[in-house]
Amino acid sequence: MTDGLIITSNRTLFDEFNLNFASELTNFEYAQSLQSAKEAQEWELFDYLLIIEQNATDLQSILQNLQQSPEFKKLPVLCCTSATDWTQREMLWKTGAKDIIYLPVSKEEFRLQLQSFLHSISVVEKDQQVMGMQGKLEDYNLLDLMQTLDQNKKTGILTMYHSRDEGRIWFMNGRICEAKFRTFEKLAAIYKLVTWLEGDFTISFVDEEYEPKIEQDNQQILLECIQYIDRRNKLIDNLPDLNESLLISPETDIVQMESESANYLRFFQGGQTIAGFLSAFDQDELKLLEIVKEFCDKQNLMTRDFFDSYRTEQEREVEEVGFKSVFKKLFRGKEGSTDKGQVKKESPTMKGPAVEHEKSSIDKDLKYDRLFTTENVDLPLFKEKIEKI
Repeated sequence: MTDGLIITSNRTLFDEFNLNFASELTNFEYAQSLQSAKEAQEWELFDYLLIIEQNATDLQSILQNLQQSPEFKKLPVLCCTSATDWTQREMLWKTGAKDIIYLPVSKEEFRLQLQSFLHSISVVEKDQQVMGMQGKLEDYNLLDLMQTLDQNKKTGILTMYHSRDEGRIWFMNGRICEAKFRTFEKLAAIYKLVTWLEGDFTISFVDEEYEPKIEQDNQQILLECIQYIDRRNKLIDNLPDLNESLLISPETDIVQMESESANYLRFFQGGQTIAGFLSAFDQDELKLLEIVKEFCDKQNLMTRDFFDSYRTEQEREVEEVGFKSVFKKLFRGKEGSTDKGQVKKESPTMKGPAVEHEKSSIDKDLKYDRLFTTENVDLPLFKEKIEKI
């Protein structure tokens, strides 16, 4: 999938464009100005820029500003402008436009021109891949690639793909100069990418110079990555499988928790995996794993099997309490009920067989009552005592 950044001051134009031309192969993001475009580029890597600006002079000014930014200078730019300024097309091409679409134009014609532009981009990308190398992260992880590029003093861009995520690392004569992944800091981005053991990678070798933006040399970075992986693995060893679904314990009171902890825990409502949790937050994995470990240690989180057995035990206890209550009512009458402490006392005027009958009745009630003085009802024992009575 190609990712394009659309720069236009008119949000309605973007919404209409996105509605009509976005597809499974193309994704668009919105930037209202140059400043917002630069902010978007900080946390996402785009394949091309699309600028919608009716005035060609203003469009040229935008292009000139973009050319001063190293991140945007290398991106192909598609410009959409008014057909009344078509005489300035030469000026726009010289300023950095790869292609120009003049408006107004029919929807079908616009679609064809956009497809032609995207095709030209894909051809360039394939040419770059031929000049570099590509492979599977299962065969070569980041640690392997770092050492290979360092030993061969290569200059280029390493792009890594994992699920729907993408990260990049820039090398200059084998030295790591820059790294980007979402909103992560440079070293934090490398620590994140080094955990990817599945996915794809491509390396584009280029004849350019990159300014180092990372102070540490490759050996320091390599050592820190190894230590990071070691600490990460120790945490994972004390947790359920990363791909196993975890649920919030029925007894956990999220309302009483601190807001930050509650926000993390709510992610697992309905059942989620630790792998999904690590991917959902742009934070250091060691911190996130420590949070999950604390949840598991306090039994705020539990596996689905444990959750189901826990619920079954709770339901059984509730049923036993109800069962116990029902039988108490069956075997304890109003006259001799010990619930209210109303054991009938012998009257000094009562004598003879009537007194003996009364005592017998009270003794029998107490026997029934003792059947239910324990917390749980043992049915076999209950049956045995009933038969004795």
